Amino acid sequence: MQHVPFFRQISLRALALLEMVVKNCGANVQAEVATPEFMNDMKSLVKRDSLPVKNKTLELIQIWSHAFKHEPSYKVHSLHYRFIAHIRRLSPGS
Repeated sequence: MQHVPFFRQISLRALALLEMVVKNCGANVQAEVATPEFMNDMKSLVKRDSLPVKNKTLELIQIWSHAFKHEPSYKVHSLHYRFIAHIRRLSPGS
């Protein structure tokens, strides 16, 4: 199926763009990324997507949980950090 690599590339590029936006666009964007709804969307990518997309999504959650660990209003990232550890234990290929 030729469409799978194409959609994987789109997802990976979207995640790379998201990473740049979060790094460069300030508190309003970071606050949006820290919402439970947004993090639930990220978790759904981990549960249903390809391994490269899953790994990039987990990487971003981990980066954000470390970057925002001293910001109490962004605590949702630290909560989802435990989710990362759980998923990685379940996935021997990651």
